[in-house]
Amino acid sequence: MSHSSRAALLLTLAIIVSSACGERSRPEAPAASAPTVAAAAPDSAVVADSAGCGLRAVVAHPDPAVLVNQYLARDGAGEFTESSAWLNSAMACPGHAPGWDGFTLITGYEQKALAEGPDTARFMISYTRHGYLEQDSAGFVIRAEPGTERDTVVAIRTPFGWRIGDPVVEPHVLPAAALARFKLGPAERKTLTTLARKATPVKAPAE
Repeated sequence: MSHSSRAALLLTLAIIVSSACGERSRPEAPAASAPTVAAAAPDSAVVADSAGCGLRAVVAHPDPAVLVNQYLARDGAGEFTESSAWLNSAMACPGHAPGWDGFTLITGYEQKALAEGPDTARFMISYTRHGYLEQDSAGFVIRAEPGTERDTVVAIRTPFGWRIGDPVVEPHVLPAAALARFKLGPAERKTLTTLARKATPVKAPAE
C-alpha cells in the first residue's frame, strides 16, 4: 500500500472513530436544509478521495486547542453563516458540510479540554443559548429557548495538521454578530442589542 493510500485510510478510520465518540446534550435545533451556501470550488489543494471528503492538503493548525478556540470565536462572530475558506481548511471533511437556514443564538461559551492523544483530542464545549434565529419572509426572527448546550468536539491529526472531525453543528452566533449580519425587525434588533451588552466579546487567538 502506498504512503498516500495508507494516510487516506488512517484519516478515514480516525473520522469514523471520532464520530462514534461525539456526544451531545441539547434540545432539537434548526434542521439542516438543502445547502444555502455555495460549496467551495474544487482546486488542486483538495485531497483526492472517493468519498468526496475534500480534506484540504494545506499544512495548518498545529495545535488542536488553538484550532478549536479559533473555530468557536469565528463561529460566534457569524463567519460560518456563509462560505468560509478558513472553515474549509479547519474541517476534516468539508465536502460533507451541510448548509443551514437557521442558527443558534448564544450569549457565551466555554471550552474545556477532555483528553489528547497522538492522533485525537477531545474538548467539551458549553454554550449559553438564548434561542434560535429562524428565517421568515421579512428576515430573521428570534425564537427564545434559553438553556445550555454541550457538545464534545473531536479534533483529529491529519498529514497536514489538526482538523475538526466531529460534530458538524449549525452556526452558534453571538448577538453582536447577528445584529451586524442579518436582516432583522425592530423587535429583534432591540432584543439583540440588549443581549449584546451582556455578552462577553471574544477574539480568536493567532496560530
